[in-house]
Amino acid sequence: MTLSWKYTLAIVLFVVVLVMAASTAIASQTLCAPFVKGAEMLKKNYQEVPFFRGVSKKGYLVVIFINEDTGSWTVGRMMPQNPSIMCPLDAGTDGYLHEVDNKKDSANETGKF
Repeated sequence: MTLSWKYTLAIVLFVVVLVMAASTAIASQTLCAPFVKGAEMLKKNYQEVPFFRGVSKKGYLVVIFINEDTGSWTVGRMMPQNPSIMCPLDAGTDGYLHEVDNKKDSANETGKF
């Protein structure tokens, strides 16, 4: 393979990676919505309500929504530069609330994790 073919192949691969990264970023941004609207949609469609809010080590505000009856859940994240916009991180349809005993570490005693 000549040197020019190597450069051409490298440029093509670089462009492919850029296109894939851009399409992933665009797709993830289209799911983001104002927090209030997202919370309303989760309550209306899935009966999920905010259960936990916390600040991550990276400075994001993370909110976990749950439906205690069905076990469905959604995790949303707000960026520090625009905390009014929530982007979904993940969601699930099966889960349960784990009782926490603050006196001892009982997280794995039930064998459900």
